[in-house]
Amino acid sequence: MVPSFSDQRIEALHAQIRDAETMQAIGRLRLVHTPYRKRVFLLSNLPVEIPVDELVSFDELMPDRLELELMRKGNIPLTPLGLLKMRPDLAPSQAIAQKLLQRSRVRDLDRLRAAPELVRTGAVILSFKAENAGRIREHQHLFLLDGHTGQRESHLNYGLTSVGHFSLDRAVRFLEEGDPQIEGSGWAGVSDPHVGRFFGSDAA
Repeated sequence: MVPSFSDQRIEALHAQIRDAETMQAIGRLRLVHTPYRKRVFLLSNLPVEIPVDELVSFDELMPDRLELELMRKGNIPLTPLGLLKMRPDLAPSQAIAQKLLQRSRVRDLDRLRAAPELVRTGAVILSFKAENAGRIREHQHLFLLDGHTGQRESHLNYGLTSVGHFSLDRAVRFLEEGDPQIEGSGWAGVSDPHVGRFFGSDAA
């Protein structure tokens, strides 16, 4: 159900301005004769004459707080204690950190709303051990790859892929020293760092 005019002549003009221009804008993306698959986000509740793969609310589409911080900073802790150590500005207590992670999709890269192309952008989950209150546990921290350069791959059926690099030494140093812009961040010591999982098409 969409708003419409009772006068058919006015409604025809209205539909031409609204519906037809929407279809024309989508048609300019050349979705049929294209060598790779394209993704279209149509922010509207107006029915249009194209197949829709997924219908979501605007709230479901928008990224949550941790996803936005990942895009802004290029990294985010994936454990409650990690949030306390690295992002005390976001989570001043473990209970708040736990709730933030429970409500966020940041630990599931395939479902991130902040970056639907993140798998092809490139990201690394770094696993490491660190001591806190006399106990050593394993934690995880998500990093986006540095130095992204988009390139078209003729043998792939989707858009741009991205090539980037990841420095293990620099990542460990960042975890130990913390973010210089966030007071009180950082781990006392990091050991046994290793890449737990890599998302992306290529990395150097």
